Amino acid sequence: MEPFLVATFLLPGLFVFLWSTGFIGATFADPYAEPLTTLTLRFMLAVLVFAAWVIAARAPWPNRRVALQCFAIGALLHGIYLGGVFVAIDMGLPSGPSAMIVSIQPILTALFAVPFASERLTITQWIGIIAGFFGVLLVLLPKLSGPDTWPLIGILFNVGALIGITLASPWQKRIGASVDPRTGGVLQYLGGFAVVVPFALWFETNAIQWTPEFVFAIFWMVFVLSLGAVSLLMHLIASGALVKTISTMYLVPAVTAIIAFFAFNETLSPVQIFGFVVSAAGVALVAARGRTANQG
Repeated sequence: MEPFLVATFLLPGLFVFLWSTGFIGATFADPYAEPLTTLTLRFMLAVLVFAAWVIAARAPWPNRRVALQCFAIGALLHGIYLGGVFVAIDMGLPSGPSAMIVSIQPILTALFAVPFASERLTITQWIGIIAGFFGVLLVLLPKLSGPDTWPLIGILFNVGALIGITLASPWQKRIGASVDPRTGGVLQYLGGFAVVVPFALWFETNAIQWTPEFVFAIFWMVFVLSLGAVSLLMHLIASGALVKTISTMYLVPAVTAIIAFFAFNETLSPVQIFGFVVSAAGVALVAARGRTANQG
């Protein structure tokens, strides 16, 4: 029982940390390759890694209907979500604000949770979702005006990324238990690849500077993020309440901003720090033990 309890508390925290580094990885890779070219390479390598795992473990493949759904989820989660984030950062949106915008996802997921994931929320959880959203808003406020105003086109791409991951999460919840995560990984990254490669070939030069920084960023994105963080997300969605799992996204801006503060000297204001605290309190309310009920 004790190992299970430890995993229950540690896995969400590990997921938040690893997921937060994804925004940093995009920033590290950005000077050395165009965003969709980077993702094309990442998805190709991820497919190969997961395929090798499937072959070694003789993992079962889903039926055609479920396989097509996995492919579509991958198109949304990896193609639309990651593509939007990478392009937004390439257009000048800093990694911290990019994470902040996408972290609005929990309130959107909560609105979809009842009809699509068969979950109903308590008043306490709704208060937590609203508090988390308010905390993210506090983090956003200092950047909405002034000389450091974010580029509008970057914000629009980030909003597209937000829509992609919001649609993918409840869909993954519905089919997650019926798909082996190894074969599911192959199919999902193929879906992401199918979305980004046409745009990479048409709009980008596909030039890559093979610097140590870029190689490290690709290694991190494939093995730590694609193999680690995304697999953790799939596990958490399949094994727990959807809204409770997605609410941890409210913590991503805080962790990302702290990492960006040390890595890229991005600033942190007192209002933003207060927003992080409010968001964390919101997550604590949503994650209150035994508060989520399933519709019968």
